[in-house]
Amino acid sequence: MSKNVLPSIRIALREYKLYINQATLMILKKPIYLQFLYENERKLLAIAGSIEKKENSYKIPDKIYQEAGDECYISRKVLTEAFRLRLNWDKREHYRVVGEFFPNVDVVVFNLTKATVVGRDGADGVFC
Repeated sequence: MSKNVLPSIRIALREYKLYINQATLMILKKPIYLQFLYENERKLLAIAGSIEKKENSYKIPDKIYQEAGDECYISRKVLTEAFRLRLNWDKREHYRVVGEFFPNVDVVVFNLTKATVVGRDGADGVFC
């Protein structure tokens, strides 16, 4: 398991990438696809795992579970730009959000208003 024990995501705006840590993937029972659902009013992002493709879902690379990496990423400009504009985030920053797992529906929910800045483009160090 990853050194990150809590499910979390990191959003790198300039790269247009949403990184998902291994703890999130493990708590969702190693899904093949991740489905993203966004609720604009409360600025919530829900991630659900699935073994089959669904609307707004993305396939996880097969090698992610064989390698010792801490996170995988989804590269989607539309998604990350929507977060930046709706939350008034600085494009140079990296934002981390810890999620809450709801086992009755197998979903991890991230309140994007509780994001913390964990780095900036060009900065040294480990994010997440």
